[in-house]
Order: sequence, then C-alpha cells, then structure tokens
Amino acid sequence: MSETLVYPIHLDAEGVYRMLPHRGEMQLIESLTVLDHNHYQACASWSPDAAVLRGHFPGLPLVPGVMLVELVAQVAGAGMRAGSPAARRLGDDHLGMLAGIRRCSFKRPVLPQERVAVDVHTRPMSETAAAVSAVLSVGGQEAAQVVGRRRGAAAVPVLDLFQRDAELARHRARRHVELDGGARQRTAGIICILTHRNHVRNPGRVRALRRCA
Repeated sequence: MSETLVYPIHLDAEGVYRMLPHRGEMQLIESLTVLDHNHYQACASWSPDAAVLRGHFPGLPLVPGVMLVELVAQVAGAGMRAGSPAARRLGDDHLGMLAGIRRCSFKRPVLPQERVAVDVHTRPMSETAAAVSAVLSVGGQEAAQVVGRRRGAAAVPVLDLFQRDAELARHRARRHVELDGGARQRTAGIICILTHRNHVRNPGRVRALRRCA
C-alpha cells in the first residue's frame, strides 16, 4: 500500500536533524515546511560568532554565498526526504548530496542574524535525482536566486540521493563530473560586486556589478 502524506508537513530543527547528516554549525535550517511533494519553505540565520564569519570578513562579517547555496541544497534534501513519496520509498540509507550548480545570482549581502527565507521547488530528473530552483530573501527583499531554467537546461543545483555507501557515492560523483564537466567550462564566469564597505552595511545600496573572467 502506498504511503499517504498530508501537507503541509512542519519540521523544527530537531525534525530536520533526523532528515540530514549535517551536524554542528553545518546544520543550517531552523525550521522547514513541506507545502507539497515538490515545494518547500525554510528559514535560517547565522550567529555573529559563527566560525564561517570570523574571516569573512574581519570587522565586516558577511554570510558567504556558498553557504546560501548549501542552504538551498539542505532544504531540498530534507524536503524531499520528508515530503516526496518517491524519495521516502528509497529509505533511510539514502541522503541528499549536491551534484552540480549551473547558475545562481546574489542580489544583496546577507548579514549576521538576518533571517533568510528560502522557497524551493524541485523537479524529478530520475529515480534518485532532482533539479532544484530557489529564491532566498531577507525581510521580503530578494537576496539570492538559483535559476531553475536557462534555454531549456535543467534546473539547478542538481540534488542526487546517493546511497550511504561511500564507494558508490564517490563513483557516482565522478560520473556527474565527467558528464557535466565540459558544459561547466563553457559557461564558467563570476560576477563580482565592487562596492563601498558602508554600502555593505546597508544592503539596499549595493551597486556596480562587474563581470570577471
């Protein structure tokens, strides 16, 4: 008999803890709501004392963009394990791992103690993989976006539900790199923000984008 899920499904930090292997400061999600099998919302914030902020940057702490991408991956992984019937059928010996990033953009800095709201949608790509798109916001202002589609390409990042067998996980991770490496090289590029330190403390004033090769 197939499992019947009733939405929304609400998870506090302890509930998320049971869904993900992350521990310590790498457990980013404070709460998670599964609105549907493919739609999840969550929130997170970083303490001024967080280790990741001590050197990023001294006297001007900012949440690294990579942590926002990691937050999206965790929301997708926990949301799928909690609310996707297909993912739940795989059992507890599977965990979500980030397998690829196509494109994302950061619209404003995220400061310590700011509450980041995450809205995530997933689309199945295979039995164990899903394409993920997300919007992150602070106080109703968009802070970052993981773009779901670009000229018909798959949404990003790609989340793969690997088995908890280390050798298999390494093999499948290598396979993703081999299949996708060429496309990543062709689309590689970084957007750098050149702005005054005082503007960072007032994120709404951030201006001046410059493309860097």
